[in-house]
Amino acid sequence: MITFLSKPLLFKTESAHYCFDNSTRIVIPLQQKEQDFLQRIDCGSQVENSYFLHNNLKSLLAKIKKYNLFKTDFHMPYIDKAYIENKLETEGIAHLCLIVTDSCNLRCKYCIYSDHYLFTKGYSNKFMDSSTAFKAVYGQIFVSSEGQVYPCMMMRQFKLGDLRSELLWEIFFRKSHKPFWEMSKTQIEGCSDCPKNLSCFDCRALDSFKSEKLNGMYYCERLNTGVKTCELK
Repeated sequence: MITFLSKPLLFKTESAHYCFDNSTRIVIPLQQKEQDFLQRIDCGSQVENSYFLHNNLKSLLAKIKKYNLFKTDFHMPYIDKAYIENKLETEGIAHLCLIVTDSCNLRCKYCIYSDHYLFTKGYSNKFMDSSTAFKAVYGQIFVSSEGQVYPCMMMRQFKLGDLRSELLWEIFFRKSHKPFWEMSKTQIEGCSDCPKNLSCFDCRALDSFKSEKLNGMYYCERLNTGVKTCELK
């Protein structure tokens, strides 16, 4: 028996029908007969498996079982500062997306950040300042599947510690991570006064791999300390 603990949210485009499941946040395509069936479903409805089989709804039953649809009646929580702080403390960060500018020149209508949708901030001429970006990534480390601790997944030549033989707080206590967290353009000779330092594509991991220095500038065209980026293949 299938128990619908959430009401199916149905919508359509010019060419197809779809259902959004509020509990799993999954969207599934629907045939017309599946659409007609789900229109009659309310929260709390119970339907025997045999009904799906006898009414040519076997594919819909398979989707419900495969994706565990309609299991809970999820409600979007009220998001405030306390909610965000609790999420960070209990779950941490799984994905971080930095919006460095509101002045996107593509204006894609399907983008969730565009002004084509309600309750979005739309476009402007605002840019994220460097101090905000620095605070967002400050304190990040990478732990490999073997328990090795590095400042970045691309900087494995700089090992900070090993969780198989020591605790994480012991690694931080040594403060060997501080140079990586506090590195900035102002600490690189010839870079701090460069007019392009904020718009420069500079990856410390990529450069340090070639220069073998955290403050190396092997790929910088302006300083001419190595090969030019236009020569890279």
